Amino acid sequence: VGGSSRDGSSSRGSGGSAAGFEGLEGLPSVQPEQAAAALLLQRQLAAVVSRDAELSHMATRAFRSFVRAYTTHPAALKHVFYVKGLHLGHLAASFGLREAPSKIGAAGSAAERKKRKQEGQHAANKREKQAWHKHAKTAAAMGR
Repeated sequence: VGGSSRDGSSSRGSGGSAAGFEGLEGLPSVQPEQAAAALLLQRQLAAVVSRDAELSHMATRAFRSFVRAYTTHPAALKHVFYVKGLHLGHLAASFGLREAPSKIGAAGSAAERKKRKQEGQHAANKREKQAWHKHAKTAAAMGR
């Protein structure tokens, strides 16, 4: 539902800003329609990522990788790449993630890594056991 403002430009919602993009209307290059389209695209990305476990995992890993890379800039550039100035929620959203940054970071915790390692070992043991049983059945069948 768009209307036109006094200066002839069209707008959505009250005050000429799209929902979720308050404060951007003062920027000359961001039109309300563009802000609304960006918000829609952001929501669609988050929906696609949240439905696909593999995409979610890749987005989470990419988010963590980005934050690690951001923090490793040389001291001379720390005033430009100021980690504490990053809004981690907005950054996570740019990767299509809906979870809070604390949940995203928890996936990389030592306990989670240990759990994944144990699950990997369990799967390897199961494959070895299945191979042994298959070999034993084959040997038993040949012995008959």
